[in-house]
Amino acid sequence: LSVSGLKLLLIISLGTLFWALLFLSVAVWCRTQTMLGDIWARLIAPMYSFGCTFFPWGAIYRNAPTVAKLLLLNPMTHCVEALRSALLGGTQYVPFALSGAVLSVYCLVFYCFFYYALRRRLNAVTERRV
Repeated sequence: LSVSGLKLLLIISLGTLFWALLFLSVAVWCRTQTMLGDIWARLIAPMYSFGCTFFPWGAIYRNAPTVAKLLLLNPMTHCVEALRSALLGGTQYVPFALSGAVLSVYCLVFYCFFYYALRRRLNAVTERRV
């Protein structure tokens, strides 16, 4: 067991930023309270279920390489694999640098979406779609 404190701090910070931006983006995007209630079933639960939460990505890759490559599109995969890499070390996980880079890109995308949606929501001059 080789815990890397710097990697752990970095991935916890990056993962927290990602989830905060995701939930803020969803909150600004949803028009009604009913839509917010459906977010768990439609977005969060599939991300957890198919995000390498239960099995390491390497084990999935050995048994189903095509599915494993598709799972790399899920940001939850990178959060979990980077945590495993920081806590356990070793090479059987997705490389820490790759997971960090992918999470950074997801953070940037959600930040841009959140910024655009919030400006649109708060700007009283622009026409709103109902």
